[in-house]
Amino acid sequence: VDRNVTTNKQGQLLTLTRVDRNVATLNQRRRLNGQKDVTPTHIPISRSYDGGNWQRTPGRYISETKIVCGYAVTDGKYNTAGEYLCQLSVPRLELGQVGYYLTYFDAGVVSPESRAARFLHRITWGPKLSEIEELGKQVKEKGDLALTLYLKEQTEMEPTSHRQYFRRRLNARSVESYQYGITGPKACEMNARFRRFAFTHKDVELSTGAYGHVAGNTGLPMTKMSVESINLAGATHYIIKFGKHIRTILKNPLQYSDEGGQLVTLPDGKYTICSVEEVVGTRIGGVEYDHQFQVLVGDVCESSYTNRGGDDDGEGDGARDDEQIKSDGKLFRFYDREQCMSKCNDASMVKLIMGGNPPIDIPDAFDKSKISWIGSLPESHIVNINTEQTH
Repeated sequence: VDRNVTTNKQGQLLTLTRVDRNVATLNQRRRLNGQKDVTPTHIPISRSYDGGNWQRTPGRYISETKIVCGYAVTDGKYNTAGEYLCQLSVPRLELGQVGYYLTYFDAGVVSPESRAARFLHRITWGPKLSEIEELGKQVKEKGDLALTLYLKEQTEMEPTSHRQYFRRRLNARSVESYQYGITGPKACEMNARFRRFAFTHKDVELSTGAYGHVAGNTGLPMTKMSVESINLAGATHYIIKFGKHIRTILKNPLQYSDEGGQLVTLPDGKYTICSVEEVVGTRIGGVEYDHQFQVLVGDVCESSYTNRGGDDDGEGDGARDDEQIKSDGKLFRFYDREQCMSKCNDASMVKLIMGGNPPIDIPDAFDKSKISWIGSLPESHIVNINTEQTH
Protein backbone atom coordinates (compact mmCIF):
# COMPACT_ATOMS: atom_id res chain seq x y z
CA VAL A 1 0.00 0.00 0.00
CA ASP A 2 1.58 3.30 -1.10
CA ARG A 3 0.56 6.70 0.23
CA ASN A 4 1.89 10.15 -0.67
CA VAL A 5 2.09 12.22 2.51
CA THR A 6 3.17 15.85 2.73
CA THR A 7 5.86 16.78 5.24
CA ASN A 8 4.94 18.90 8.22
CA LYS A 9 6.24 22.28 9.44
CA GLN A 10 8.37 23.57 12.29
CA GLY A 11 6.79 22.75 15.64
CA GLN A 12 4.60 19.99 14.19
CA LEU A 13 4.74 16.22 14.55
CA LEU A 14 3.08 13.62 12.33
CA THR A 15 3.00 9.95 13.33
CA LEU A 16 1.79 6.93 11.38
CA THR A 17 0.73 3.95 13.47
CA ARG A 18 -0.81 0.60 12.59
CA VAL A 19 -3.60 -0.68 14.81
CA ASP A 20 -3.68 -4.44 15.35
CA ARG A 21 -6.44 -6.03 17.37
CA ASN A 22 -5.04 -8.69 19.67
CA VAL A 23 -6.98 -11.95 20.09
CA ALA A 24 -7.49 -12.84 23.75
CA THR A 25 -6.37 -16.17 25.15
CA LEU A 26 -8.86 -18.54 26.77
CA ASN A 27 -7.95 -17.35 30.28
CA GLN A 28 -8.23 -13.71 29.19
CA ARG A 29 -11.66 -14.36 27.70
CA ARG A 30 -12.87 -15.76 31.02
CA ARG A 31 -11.69 -12.59 32.76
CA LEU A 32 -13.33 -10.46 30.01
CA ASN A 33 -16.66 -12.32 30.22
CA GLY A 34 -16.19 -14.16 26.93
CA GLN A 35 -15.02 -11.21 24.83
CA LYS A 36 -12.55 -12.26 22.14
CA ASP A 37 -10.77 -8.93 21.65
CA VAL A 38 -8.41 -7.08 23.92
CA THR A 39 -7.72 -3.31 23.64
CA PRO A 40 -6.25 -2.58 20.17
CA THR A 41 -2.48 -2.13 19.97
CA HIS A 42 -0.98 0.92 18.21
CA ILE A 43 2.31 -0.06 16.53
CA PRO A 44 4.60 2.82 15.37
CA ILE A 45 5.38 2.80 11.63
CA SER A 46 6.86 6.21 10.75
CA ARG A 47 7.12 9.82 11.86
CA SER A 48 8.00 13.31 10.63
CA TYR A 49 8.69 16.36 12.78
CA ASP A 50 9.87 19.97 12.46
CA GLY A 51 9.51 19.95 8.68
CA GLY A 52 11.85 17.01 8.17
CA ASN A 53 11.50 13.92 5.98
CA TRP A 54 9.50 10.95 7.12
CA GLN A 55 11.50 8.37 9.03
CA ARG A 56 10.90 4.71 9.70
CA THR A 57 10.26 3.99 13.35
CA PRO A 58 12.18 1.01 14.81
CA GLY A 59 9.82 -1.81 15.66
CA ARG A 60 7.85 -4.73 14.32
CA TYR A 61 7.26 -3.46 10.77
CA ILE A 62 10.44 -1.49 10.07
CA SER A 63 11.77 -4.04 7.56
CA GLU A 64 8.47 -3.94 5.60
CA THR A 65 8.22 -0.14 5.43
CA LYS A 66 9.86 1.91 2.67
CA ILE A 67 10.08 5.70 2.30
CA VAL A 68 11.03 7.78 -0.75
CA CYS A 69 11.02 11.60 -0.56
CA GLY A 70 11.30 14.12 -3.39
CA TYR A 71 9.49 16.67 -5.60
CA ALA A 72 6.31 15.56 -7.40
CA VAL A 73 6.65 15.53 -11.20
CA THR A 74 2.92 15.69 -11.97
CA ASP A 75 -0.29 16.73 -10.30
CA GLY A 76 -1.94 14.10 -8.15
CA LYS A 77 -5.16 13.65 -6.21
CA TYR A 78 -3.72 15.30 -3.13
CA ASN A 79 -0.77 17.25 -4.53
CA THR A 80 0.44 19.50 -7.31
CA ALA A 81 3.51 19.20 -9.52
CA GLY A 82 6.68 20.54 -7.85
CA GLU A 83 5.41 19.95 -4.33
CA TYR A 84 7.83 18.15 -1.99
CA LEU A 85 6.35 14.84 -0.84
CA CYS A 86 7.29 11.59 0.85
CA GLN A 87 5.95 8.28 -0.42
CA LEU A 88 5.39 5.64 2.25
CA SER A 89 5.06 1.96 1.33
CA VAL A 90 3.56 0.01 4.22
CA PRO A 91 2.47 -3.62 4.70
CA ARG A 92 -1.02 -4.56 3.52
CA LEU A 93 -3.57 -5.00 6.26
CA GLU A 94 -4.59 -8.53 7.18
CA LEU A 95 -7.75 -9.95 8.68
CA GLY A 96 -8.32 -8.67 12.20
CA GLN A 97 -6.14 -5.56 11.77
CA VAL A 98 -8.00 -2.27 12.12
CA GLY A 99 -5.96 0.07 9.91
CA TYR A 100 -3.38 2.85 9.76
CA TYR A 101 -3.79 6.08 11.69
CA LEU A 102 -2.12 9.39 10.82
CA THR A 103 -1.93 11.58 13.92
CA TYR A 104 -1.11 15.26 13.91
CA PHE A 105 0.42 17.23 16.81
CA ASP A 106 1.01 20.98 16.75
CA ALA A 107 3.11 22.73 19.39
CA GLY A 108 1.96 26.09 18.12
CA VAL A 109 4.44 28.91 17.63
CA VAL A 110 7.88 27.74 18.81
CA SER A 111 9.95 30.51 20.37
CA PRO A 112 13.62 30.94 19.38
CA GLU A 113 14.63 29.96 22.91
CA SER A 114 12.63 26.71 22.68
CA ARG A 115 14.23 25.88 19.34
CA ALA A 116 17.66 26.57 20.81
CA ALA A 117 16.91 24.42 23.87
CA ARG A 118 15.71 21.48 21.75
CA PHE A 119 18.72 21.76 19.49
CA LEU A 120 21.27 21.95 22.32
CA HIS A 121 19.55 19.11 24.18
CA ARG A 122 20.18 16.83 21.20
CA ILE A 123 23.82 17.68 20.50
CA THR A 124 25.38 18.44 23.90
CA TRP A 125 25.75 16.84 27.32
CA GLY A 126 23.21 19.38 28.55
CA PRO A 127 23.03 23.15 27.93
CA LYS A 128 23.26 25.95 30.47
CA LEU A 129 20.48 28.52 30.59
CA SER A 130 22.93 31.18 29.42
CA GLU A 131 23.81 29.04 26.37
CA ILE A 132 20.14 28.59 25.49
CA GLU A 133 19.50 32.32 25.77
CA GLU A 134 22.53 33.23 23.64
CA LEU A 135 21.70 30.74 20.88
CA GLY A 136 18.05 31.80 21.09
CA LYS A 137 19.07 35.35 20.21
CA GLN A 138 20.98 34.06 17.20
CA VAL A 139 18.03 31.91 16.07
CA LYS A 140 15.74 34.95 16.31
CA GLU A 141 18.05 36.92 14.02
CA LYS A 142 19.25 34.24 11.59
CA GLY A 143 16.82 31.31 11.87
CA ASP A 144 18.21 27.89 10.91
CA LEU A 145 21.47 29.52 9.81
CA ALA A 146 22.25 30.15 13.49
CA LEU A 147 22.12 26.41 14.19
CA THR A 148 24.39 25.69 11.24
CA LEU A 149 26.90 28.32 12.38
CA TYR A 150 26.83 26.89 15.90
CA LEU A 151 27.75 23.43 14.61
CA LYS A 152 30.50 24.88 12.43
CA GLU A 153 31.95 26.76 15.40
CA GLN A 154 31.92 23.64 17.58
CA THR A 155 33.66 21.46 14.99
CA GLU A 156 36.42 24.06 14.55
CA MET A 157 37.19 24.28 18.28
CA GLU A 158 40.24 22.58 19.80
CA PRO A 159 39.06 19.19 21.12
CA THR A 160 38.99 18.73 24.90
CA SER A 161 39.07 15.51 26.89
CA HIS A 162 36.03 14.70 28.98
CA ARG A 163 38.13 12.06 30.77
CA GLN A 164 40.85 14.60 31.58
CA TYR A 165 38.25 17.08 32.85
CA PHE A 166 36.76 14.41 35.10
CA ARG A 167 40.08 13.12 36.45
CA ARG A 168 41.38 16.59 37.34
CA ARG A 169 38.27 17.21 39.42
CA LEU A 170 38.02 13.71 40.85
CA ASN A 171 41.03 14.63 42.97
CA ALA A 172 41.26 11.33 44.84
CA ARG A 173 44.41 10.51 46.81
CA SER A 174 46.62 8.06 44.93
CA VAL A 175 47.28 4.86 46.85
CA GLU A 176 50.62 4.49 45.07
CA SER A 177 52.79 6.83 43.01
CA TYR A 178 54.08 5.81 39.61
CA GLN A 179 55.72 7.72 36.81
CA TYR A 180 52.63 7.31 34.64
CA GLY A 181 48.88 7.63 35.22
CA ILE A 182 49.03 10.06 38.16
CA THR A 183 45.48 11.25 38.89
CA GLY A 184 44.39 14.72 39.83
CA PRO A 185 46.37 17.98 39.79
CA LYS A 186 50.11 18.02 40.43
CA ALA A 187 51.56 19.19 43.74
CA CYS A 188 51.03 22.91 44.42
CA GLU A 189 48.59 23.27 41.52
CA MET A 190 45.12 24.69 42.05
CA ASN A 191 42.75 22.11 43.60
CA ALA A 192 45.66 19.88 44.68
CA ARG A 193 44.96 17.97 47.88
CA PHE A 194 47.27 16.12 50.23
CA ARG A 195 46.78 13.67 53.06
CA ARG A 196 47.51 14.92 56.59
CA PHE A 197 48.55 11.59 58.13
CA ALA A 198 52.09 10.24 57.83
CA PHE A 199 51.47 6.54 57.13
CA THR A 200 49.04 4.56 54.97
CA HIS A 201 47.66 1.03 54.68
CA LYS A 202 50.09 0.50 51.80
CA ASP A 203 52.98 1.28 54.14
CA VAL A 204 51.87 -1.55 56.41
CA GLU A 205 51.91 -3.92 53.45
CA LEU A 206 55.39 -2.79 52.45
CA SER A 207 56.63 -3.00 56.04
CA THR A 208 55.29 -6.48 56.78
CA GLY A 209 55.68 -7.96 53.29
CA ALA A 210 53.04 -8.04 50.60
CA TYR A 211 50.72 -10.93 49.82
CA GLY A 212 51.81 -13.44 47.18
CA HIS A 213 53.98 -12.14 44.36
CA VAL A 214 52.76 -8.56 44.51
CA ALA A 215 55.64 -7.18 46.54
CA GLY A 216 58.17 -8.62 44.12
CA ASN A 217 56.73 -6.47 41.35
CA THR A 218 55.46 -3.28 42.94
CA GLY A 219 57.38 -2.59 46.14
CA LEU A 220 60.21 -3.56 48.46
CA PRO A 221 58.88 -5.54 51.46
CA MET A 222 60.03 -5.23 55.04
CA THR A 223 60.61 -1.49 54.55
CA LYS A 224 61.32 0.07 57.96
CA MET A 225 60.05 3.15 59.70
CA SER A 226 62.94 4.98 61.34
CA VAL A 227 63.20 7.56 64.12
CA GLU A 228 66.09 10.03 64.19
CA SER A 229 66.57 12.78 66.80
CA ILE A 230 67.96 16.11 65.56
CA ASN A 231 68.57 19.57 66.97
CA LEU A 232 66.56 22.16 65.10
CA ALA A 233 66.60 25.82 66.07
CA GLY A 234 67.89 24.91 69.54
CA ALA A 235 65.20 22.29 70.24
CA THR A 236 65.05 18.52 69.83
CA HIS A 237 62.91 17.31 66.95
CA TYR A 238 62.25 13.82 65.63
CA ILE A 239 62.56 12.89 61.97
CA ILE A 240 60.20 10.05 61.05
CA LYS A 241 61.11 8.25 57.82
CA PHE A 242 59.72 5.38 55.81
CA GLY A 243 62.59 3.70 54.04
CA LYS A 244 64.94 6.55 53.16
CA HIS A 245 62.26 9.20 52.81
CA ILE A 246 61.08 11.73 55.38
CA ARG A 247 57.38 11.52 56.18
CA THR A 248 57.16 14.03 59.03
CA ILE A 249 59.26 15.92 61.59
CA LEU A 250 57.74 16.04 65.07
CA LYS A 251 58.36 18.36 68.00
CA ASN A 252 57.37 15.63 70.46
CA PRO A 253 58.66 12.03 70.45
CA LEU A 254 56.59 8.96 69.65
CA GLN A 255 55.65 7.22 72.90
CA TYR A 256 53.89 4.09 74.14
CA SER A 257 52.73 2.78 77.52
CA ASP A 258 54.60 -0.08 79.15
CA GLU A 259 52.97 -2.82 81.21
CA GLY A 260 53.03 -0.56 84.27
CA GLY A 261 51.28 2.25 82.46
CA GLN A 262 54.39 4.41 82.22
CA LEU A 263 55.08 6.36 79.05
CA VAL A 264 58.16 5.19 77.16
CA THR A 265 59.78 7.22 74.39
CA LEU A 266 60.44 5.31 71.18
CA PRO A 267 64.24 5.56 70.84
CA ASP A 268 66.10 6.28 67.62
CA GLY A 269 66.16 3.22 65.38
CA LYS A 270 64.25 1.21 62.79
CA TYR A 271 60.81 -0.29 63.32
CA THR A 272 58.30 -2.47 61.48
CA ILE A 273 54.82 -0.94 61.13
CA CYS A 274 52.25 -3.62 62.00
CA SER A 275 49.05 -1.60 61.72
CA VAL A 276 47.85 1.93 61.01
CA GLU A 277 44.60 3.76 60.36
CA GLU A 278 44.47 6.46 57.69
CA VAL A 279 43.46 9.30 60.01
CA VAL A 280 45.43 11.81 62.04
CA GLY A 281 45.40 10.95 65.72
CA THR A 282 43.16 8.42 67.45
CA ARG A 283 39.65 9.63 66.64
CA ILE A 284 37.42 8.14 63.94
CA GLY A 285 34.14 10.01 63.82
CA GLY A 286 33.11 10.58 67.41
CA VAL A 287 34.95 7.57 68.86
CA GLU A 288 38.45 7.49 70.35
CA TYR A 289 40.65 4.43 69.71
CA ASP A 290 44.03 3.49 71.17
CA HIS A 291 45.21 1.07 68.47
CA GLN A 292 45.52 3.41 65.49
CA PHE A 293 49.30 3.06 65.10
CA GLN A 294 51.17 -0.13 66.06
CA VAL A 295 54.89 -0.89 65.68
CA LEU A 296 57.23 -3.72 66.66
CA VAL A 297 59.59 -2.86 69.51
CA GLY A 298 62.59 -5.09 70.23
CA ASP A 299 62.42 -6.89 66.89
CA VAL A 300 61.90 -6.11 63.20
CA CYS A 301 60.81 -8.03 60.14
CA GLU A 302 63.72 -8.79 57.81
CA SER A 303 63.82 -10.25 54.34
CA SER A 304 66.23 -13.18 53.82
CA TYR A 305 68.01 -11.57 50.88
CA THR A 306 71.30 -10.58 49.47
CA ASN A 307 71.57 -7.85 46.86
CA ARG A 308 72.54 -8.37 43.23
CA GLY A 309 76.22 -8.27 44.17
CA GLY A 310 75.81 -10.94 46.83
CA ASP A 311 76.08 -8.69 49.92
CA ASP A 312 73.61 -9.21 52.75
CA ASP A 313 72.07 -5.73 52.95
CA GLY A 314 68.57 -6.72 54.14
CA GLU A 315 66.93 -4.63 51.41
CA GLY A 316 65.08 -7.52 49.82
CA ASP A 317 66.34 -6.91 46.31
CA GLY A 318 68.12 -10.17 45.46
CA ALA A 319 67.74 -13.90 46.04
CA ARG A 320 67.74 -16.04 49.16
CA ASP A 321 71.30 -16.13 50.46
CA ASP A 322 71.42 -19.87 51.01
CA GLU A 323 69.88 -21.05 47.73
CA GLN A 324 70.39 -18.33 45.09
CA ILE A 325 67.21 -19.51 43.32
CA LYS A 326 66.78 -18.29 39.77
CA SER A 327 63.68 -18.05 37.58
CA ASP A 328 64.10 -17.44 33.83
CA GLY A 329 67.72 -16.59 34.53
CA LYS A 330 66.86 -13.92 37.12
CA LEU A 331 67.34 -14.12 40.89
CA PHE A 332 64.09 -15.11 42.56
CA ARG A 333 62.53 -12.94 45.24
CA PHE A 334 61.10 -14.44 48.41
CA TYR A 335 59.41 -12.76 51.39
CA ASP A 336 58.48 -14.37 54.70
CA ARG A 337 55.27 -12.48 55.45
CA GLU A 338 53.90 -15.21 57.73
CA GLN A 339 56.91 -14.94 60.02
CA CYS A 340 56.49 -11.16 60.16
CA MET A 341 52.77 -11.37 60.92
CA SER A 342 53.46 -13.81 63.76
CA LYS A 343 55.66 -11.11 65.30
CA CYS A 344 52.98 -8.47 64.79
CA ASN A 345 50.49 -10.74 66.59
CA ASP A 346 52.77 -11.03 69.63
CA ALA A 347 51.33 -8.65 72.24
CA SER A 348 54.64 -8.52 74.10
CA MET A 349 56.38 -6.90 71.11
CA VAL A 350 53.66 -4.79 69.49
CA LYS A 351 53.34 -1.34 71.00
CA LEU A 352 50.42 1.05 70.56
CA ILE A 353 51.81 4.50 69.79
CA MET A 354 50.13 7.24 71.81
CA GLY A 355 48.44 9.84 69.65
CA GLY A 356 47.94 7.45 66.74
CA ASN A 357 49.03 8.11 63.17
CA PRO A 358 51.25 11.23 63.39
CA PRO A 359 50.41 14.32 61.35
CA ILE A 360 52.64 15.48 58.51
CA ASP A 361 54.66 18.50 59.57
CA ILE A 362 57.91 20.00 58.27
CA PRO A 363 59.22 22.88 60.44
CA ASP A 364 60.29 26.04 58.64
CA ALA A 365 63.84 25.73 60.03
CA PHE A 366 64.40 22.38 58.34
CA ASP A 367 66.40 22.20 55.10
CA LYS A 368 63.65 21.17 52.67
CA SER A 369 66.13 20.22 49.94
CA LYS A 370 66.49 16.91 51.79
CA ILE A 371 62.81 16.03 51.30
CA SER A 372 61.45 13.93 48.44
CA TRP A 373 59.19 16.06 46.27
CA ILE A 374 57.25 16.25 43.04
CA GLY A 375 58.81 18.96 40.92
CA SER A 376 57.48 21.34 38.28
CA LEU A 377 58.48 18.95 35.51
CA PRO A 378 56.31 16.98 33.08
CA GLU A 379 53.96 14.58 34.84
CA SER A 380 56.03 11.59 33.73
CA HIS A 381 58.93 12.73 35.95
CA ILE A 382 59.04 12.32 39.73
CA VAL A 383 61.97 14.02 41.37
CA ASN A 384 63.98 12.41 44.18
CA ILE A 385 61.35 9.74 44.91
CA ASN A 386 61.82 5.98 45.02
CA THR A 387 58.46 4.99 43.54
CA GLU A 388 58.74 1.44 44.90
CA GLN A 389 58.84 2.66 48.49
CA THR A 390 57.15 6.03 48.58
CA HIS A 391 53.69 7.28 47.64
